[in-house]
Amino acid sequence: MENKVILIIGPTSSGKTKLSMEIAEYIKSFIKKDVAILNADSRQIYKGLNIGTNKITSEEMRGIPHYLLSEVEPTNRLDTDNYKEMAEKLLEQLSKSSTVPIIVGGTATYFLALYGDYILKQPKFGEKLESDNILIITPKFESRDVLYRKVEESTEEMFKNGLFEEVKDLNRNQAFQLVLNTTLGYREFLEYSRRNRKKVEQLSYVDQQKIKWKIKTNTKKFAMNQINLLKKLDKVNTIEGDQYKDVINEFLK
Repeated sequence: MENKVILIIGPTSSGKTKLSMEIAEYIKSFIKKDVAILNADSRQIYKGLNIGTNKITSEEMRGIPHYLLSEVEPTNRLDTDNYKEMAEKLLEQLSKSSTVPIIVGGTATYFLALYGDYILKQPKFGEKLESDNILIITPKFESRDVLYRKVEESTEEMFKNGLFEEVKDLNRNQAFQLVLNTTLGYREFLEYSRRNRKKVEQLSYVDQQKIKWKIKTNTKKFAMNQINLLKKLDKVNTIEGDQYKDVINEFLK
């Protein structure tokens, strides 16, 4: 591959979005290159799933172009091949304008579909390909306990920001049923509702606390699965604080 690309991969609640914005603004302001962020989260790509996916807001984007966010209708099933086609088309367009792409997310299959032969230590098929044009970055977290604490804090923040209201609103629309029932942070409401024979809008404060606990538990398990992916990748740069500056300078020189 010829065009340079930055991949930010890591478990949920590890700070990928924050790091992607810091790197993007550094590239734009100090390296003086155009930059764009491409989402690689299989849930954030859907319209309507905002609070429960921790989707970045337009204000938080601070003028940095973002792509593959809220682009797919909830009635459409997006598979890995669909994502790859959409992402490769965007990457080709960005390359023509000399824009540095940052792909950020936690959906392993998306990264592997695009760059599996380059980033896996042992690709399933064929030999591992080498490239100096791919930079893999992951935010540093000190331990599993620290990550678990961040998961709990993130879940609490989602509930404070109105997750229950978002679920109620989306659940009223039949078009969202499939995606709600298959998405972490949303499906727990519907599962609890069916199991206890209550309508979602009738769930009490006590019900919501039980659901919150379940979301935290499921998210921690999901985060550990994402960590296991990182162990299979080659040449991952673990970044803390502003360490990314030296790494980015070397990569884009």
